[in-house]
This record gives sequence, structure tokens and C-alpha cells, in this order.
Amino acid sequence: MVAAVHKTWMRWRVVVSLALLLILLALYSARAIDRNLDDLRHLSSEELPLFDGILELRTALVNVESSVYEFYLTTEDAPFEQRYRSQIAIIEHSVSDIQAKLGESEALENIAVVSEEIKAKATEFQDVMTREQIDWDLARDVLSEVAPLTGRAIRESEALAAWVRERVEDQTEVYSRRMRNSVYLVLFLNALAFVAAIGLFLAHLSRLRAVREQKRLASFPSSNPYPVMSLGPAGELRYANAAASAACNSDNVLDILPSNIADELDQGAQYREWEYERDGRWFMISMGWLEEHREYHVYISETTERKKAESQLEYLAYHDPVTGLSNRQSFLRYIDEHQSKRALAVAILDLGIQNTVAAIAGVKVAEEVAALQGERLSKVFEQDTRLLRGQLSSLGGGLFGIAFYESDIDLNALFLLLNEAVSRPLDAQGFEFYLGLNMGVVESSHTRQLSSDEILRRADGALSEAIRDAGRMLVVYQTEIEARAQQRIEMERGLRQALENEEFELFYQPKIDLQSGRVAGAEALLRWRHPEKGFVSPAEFIPVAEESGQILEIGRWVLNRAAEDVEMWNTGQRELVSVAVNISAKQLLHTDLGAVVLAAAERNDIPVNWMELEITETAALSDFDKALERLEQLTRLGIQLSLDDFGTGYSSLSYLQRLPVKTLKIDRSFVQALRPGSKDESLVEAIINMARQLSLYVVAEGVETEEQLQMLKDWRCQSVQGFLLARPMPLDDFIEFKQQFTLP
Repeated sequence: MVAAVHKTWMRWRVVVSLALLLILLALYSARAIDRNLDDLRHLSSEELPLFDGILELRTALVNVESSVYEFYLTTEDAPFEQRYRSQIAIIEHSVSDIQAKLGESEALENIAVVSEEIKAKATEFQDVMTREQIDWDLARDVLSEVAPLTGRAIRESEALAAWVRERVEDQTEVYSRRMRNSVYLVLFLNALAFVAAIGLFLAHLSRLRAVREQKRLASFPSSNPYPVMSLGPAGELRYANAAASAACNSDNVLDILPSNIADELDQGAQYREWEYERDGRWFMISMGWLEEHREYHVYISETTERKKAESQLEYLAYHDPVTGLSNRQSFLRYIDEHQSKRALAVAILDLGIQNTVAAIAGVKVAEEVAALQGERLSKVFEQDTRLLRGQLSSLGGGLFGIAFYESDIDLNALFLLLNEAVSRPLDAQGFEFYLGLNMGVVESSHTRQLSSDEILRRADGALSEAIRDAGRMLVVYQTEIEARAQQRIEMERGLRQALENEEFELFYQPKIDLQSGRVAGAEALLRWRHPEKGFVSPAEFIPVAEESGQILEIGRWVLNRAAEDVEMWNTGQRELVSVAVNISAKQLLHTDLGAVVLAAAERNDIPVNWMELEITETAALSDFDKALERLEQLTRLGIQLSLDDFGTGYSSLSYLQRLPVKTLKIDRSFVQALRPGSKDESLVEAIINMARQLSLYVVAEGVETEEQLQMLKDWRCQSVQGFLLARPMPLDDFIEFKQQFTLP
């Protein structure tokens, strides 16, 4: 009995132990399952929302790009500023939020870097577009850099999403493995709890289905603002979010896909992208095969507006916005494509728009004139069948380029045809212009085996010759032109070096007062002592200095040196002798000449009236109103003015009466031809009498004979210059001459 009780007790002890073990195993399994469920809930609440943040970040990046394109097309700053700032705030918030949840990530760091670059480019683009004068070339260059940055940021966001997806899948797999182990352990140790184990297993399968559904939702969030779709192996629709339905213009959501989508299905392909057009709209599609789900995942974004902007940019890249004609780039491309086919001639036309219209009426009027002249030239090309195979382009700066086959039309006939079209009177904003034509041409014999840039450079050289020699108007390129151009380039380089190396000198030609017979002044004459060539004639280098603008710096040097020299020869002398300096039109009209003269006088501690400025008639009357204003300013500063080379320009008494000059210099061409009974005799005498009536001091240049000197004395000319009395001489020789010379 005891044995039976003991056996029973032992049996109950086994049963109780087994029961307790079952209870403990059940509790352990329940706790393990609960922990896995908690981990899954944490995954759903912490990890999966990251996809929303990434999508929100991607949307904001695309919107920043869209706002930049919209700004370029509308040029309206306020809408851009509002939309751009809001999207930048979303980007910064999304990056910060993702980093707080995800921690450090290379893809996220790359997104942050690219976002900063996009912000910088958007800010740079806004700066260009809000300038008073928009630089469209620079705007297009900046705009072209935004799209690649946005694409790069989107690819980084896709990489980040893939990394998060992989992390979610790995964690899900870990949790699933733990749950399976718990179930198998219960089944292995608790065969009596089979029913419970079945229930637990079913629960486990339910959780697995939930995890797979969560993974699906992570891949295709319904809140995505862009169309997202899932297609079966044969292209059948399995899933489409609300954005896909909204973007489709029909009831069939598949109508938003490319019409040849069946040809693009490839179950072995990874994600790939391409653009397509459907019903007049453009889209970008990203599609890839997911073997795990046996389906295609498809992402779609509309790019219609970007396509329109790109089309506009492409148009602007090859067309001039002022005239609507093809631009320089298009012209060069045409030359490259056609010069090898037949004998192609290339010409550049200058209608004086930049130098005449812009200088008189401003840039806006010049652009209007360029557009009107472009229309005239276009009509010539349209109406003349010989030119239809050629090309007319606007090269910018008021210049036009034409390319034509030499066999189609005679060059002189073409010039006359074009000149007739553009030389008719033209009205623009209250101004009336009469513009002529200068034309530089390169014939086919000089274009073979050359690049379009080199051909255009040669045509420009011929045009420069036509402009420089106003009587020619039409110049055909010859190799001598290039040689002369090279000489001018070398001359410009030499002039710059001459200033740096102090190769310039001033010579002085005395002015003799006919009443006292003494030196009354001196004219400063610039000389260039070249280290290899010796003295270079002013007739060679002064025109080059004028054209290149170097005359401004050289003129400043002449004024400073003349002030230094006049201080030297007048210090301690009873009879003061002034120095006269020749001034060009550019110095008068484009510099603060008064300030330069005052600075030179102050630097050398001399009175400003020791210096006299000689202005030619041509310089004074090239822009009379502006020149008159500048001359009056110089007079108010106490600077003496002289009108040089009188008789060679306009010689208008009405102009002369208004100019605030004290001295009139008769040009040497009249004095050198002076003979008793000559036609110049009455002319020179009349000039002297007229000057006396106007209270002007008269200087006659170019006196070379005693006969000329005596005639000038008889007419009571105050002062003379010429080789008869003294040639231009260096400073030391002039000082000695001044001290010793007395007119017999």
C-alpha cells in the first residue's frame, strides 16, 4: 500500500512536475512571444515611418527643382521665395528627423551634402535672376546644374530607403526566427499541449502574414504623392496608390504607363529609369523586379514642365533673344557642317548699332534697332532665292553673320543688296537713325581646313579693316590683313611694356612769341624709344593706343611727366614758360581729366595754369554737348585750353564761339602751303583776323620759311612753331634753347 501510495505519489509528483514544467514553459513561451510582438510593434512605430520621412524628403527635393524652373520661366521672385523656403524647411526637418531615428548613415550624410549644394545653387540662381540686368547665359549655366544635383539626391534617398528596407527585413527575420524557436521548444517539451502549440503556431503564421504585409506597405506607402504601382509578372495591375489614379486622365490607371510597357518587362532586371511621352505629357518611370514578391514595383513622376523648360533652354542656346535669329553658336555649327561641301563664304556685318545707336540712345534702343535690322536682313534672305541655302545669324553686340555659297551670288551684288536694306531711315523710340553697312568677308579660298572659330576670326579682321578705312565699307580677307592685325597686337603688347620699362620720353617744340622774340611756351610731344627698333613714329603707335584704350594710361603718364618738367624749367626763372599737352577724345570724354591734371600739378607743386591742354577740333566736336560740358569743367578749374589743328575739322564759327578755349592753333597744312598769292594766303589771314575778333591767342604751326614767318608777322599772329625756328628736342636741350634763343 505504501508502495502503491508511493507509486501514486510518485506518479502525481511526475504529473505535478510535468504540469509545473508545462506552466513554466507556457509562461516562458508567452513571454518570448510578447517580447517578439513588442519588437514588431517597435519596428512598426519607429522604423517603418522612416519611409514616409524619406518620401517627404524626396518630394521636397523635387519641388525645389520645380520652383527653380518655374522661377526661370516666370522671373517672379516672390512665389519662388515662398515655395523655395518652405521646401528647404521640409528638407532640413526631414533630414534631422531621419537622423534622430536612424543614427549615422552614409546615404543620409550624402543627402545632407547634396541638399546644401542644391540650396547653394538655388541661392546663386536667385541672385542671377534678381539682378537688374539678367545674365541669361549664366542663368542657364546655373539652372543646368540643379537637375543633376536633384537626381543625385533622389538616388541617395533611394539608397537610404533600400538600406532601411534591408534593415527592417533583417530585424523581421530575427524576430521570426525567435518566435519559431519558442514554438518548437514548446512542441518538443510539451507534447500534451499539442492543441495549444497548434494555436501558437497559427498565431505565429498570422504574425508572419502581418510582417509580410508591413514589408509590402513599407515598399508601397499609400501616402506617396507620386504614382506608385505594383504589376504582376505579365504586367497585370496588383496595386496602385491614390496618386496613380489621380494622375491618370482615364478610368484605367494603366493608361499612365508607357504604351510599350509589355516590351520593358524583364524579371531579371534591377531598377532602371527612362522617360516617355503619353498623350502629350512626359513622365519619368522607375521599375524593377522583386523576386521575393514576384512582382514589378513601379514609381512614376511627371516631367512635362521640366521638358518644356529644357526645350526653351535648347531654343535659347541656339537663338539670339533680341532678334530671334540663330546665334553665334548656331552660326559656327552651320559653318562646320557646310564648309566642306561647297565653296562657302562667311561675312560679318556691322551696322553701327553698338558704336552709334547704343552710344547715343542707350542699350534698350540699340536692342530694338538690332531687332528691326534683323527683320530687314531676314526679308532679304527670304525674298532672294540665291540666299535660301545660306545662313543668317545674330552674333551679338549689334553684329550679324552670313554664310553663303560663292557660286550662288556675286559678292559686290550681295553687299549692295544688304546695304540697300539696312541703310533706309529707321525710327526707334523717338530717335531717327541712318545706319550704313561695313562688311568683312572670308572667301572659300581662305576657309579650307580651318575651324569655324578661325574663319570667323578672319572675317572679323576684314571687318576691322573696313571700319578703320571708312571709304571701303566692304573688305575681303587677305593674308596681309592678318599680318597687320598681328602687328597691332605686337604694338599693343609693346606699348604696355613701354610704360612698365619707362621707354617713353617727352620732346618739346618751342612756341616763339613774335612780339618779344622769346620762347613763350612749349608743346610736349610723345616719343617712344624702343630697345630694339629705336624711335617708333607716333603716327604708328598713337592710333593703336587710341583703339586699344591704352591712350588713357599713356596720357596720364604724359601729364605727370610734363608737370614734372615744367616745374624744372620754371623754378627760379623770371620768364615763365607753360607746357601744352595734346589730349585725345577718349581722355576728354571718358576720364575725369580735370582731376588727373590737378593731381599732376599738386604732385609737382606747380600752378595749374602752367599747363595747357590742346584739344583737336575732331575730339571737341565728336560729341559736342558732352565735350563742351567737360571743357567748361576744366576751365572752372583754371586749366588753359587750346584748340589744335584748326581748319582740318568742322571749322564752324558757331562751335568756336561756344568753346571755352583761349588759344587757336592754325594747322600746319595751311601754313606750310603759305605763299604770296596762294589761296591759303587769304584763308590764314582770315583765320587770324577772326581769332583776334574773338579775343583768341593765335599760334601758327609748321613755319618752315622766312617768307612764311614774315607774312605771319605782318598779319600780327601772336606766336609760331616750326622747323625754321626749332625742332622738337629733349628736355635738357629745350632748357638750354629757352635760355639762349631770341628771334632776330
